[in-house]
Amino acid sequence: MARVGPTVESMNPGPGGSIRNYGRIQELGGVITPRVSQRLAFTIYGEFRTAMFVVRPPRPYMKPGREQSLPHIEEMASSEIAKAIAGGV
Repeated sequence: MARVGPTVESMNPGPGGSIRNYGRIQELGGVITPRVSQRLAFTIYGEFRTAMFVVRPPRPYMKPGREQSLPHIEEMASSEIAKAIAGGV
C-alpha cells in the first residue's frame, strides 16, 4: 500500500507496475484500475480508502520542460557543430 506524499515510498507503483508507468500517468493522465485485487487500496492524508478505479488528470512536466529547454539545446548544438566544421573542436 503506497503512502501519498513527497517520499520515494509514495512513488512505488506496487505489484505489476513500474516507475515508467507512474511517469506516464502523471504526464498524460488516465484511469488507474486494480490488477491483482478487486479494488485499489491507498491512504490519503491519513485516511484509508478503496476504489474501483482512480481518474488522474494530466500533470505534464516533461513536455513543458522540453519546450522551455529546446531553444537553448538547439543553440548549444549549433555552436558545437559550427566549431567542429571549422576545425576548432
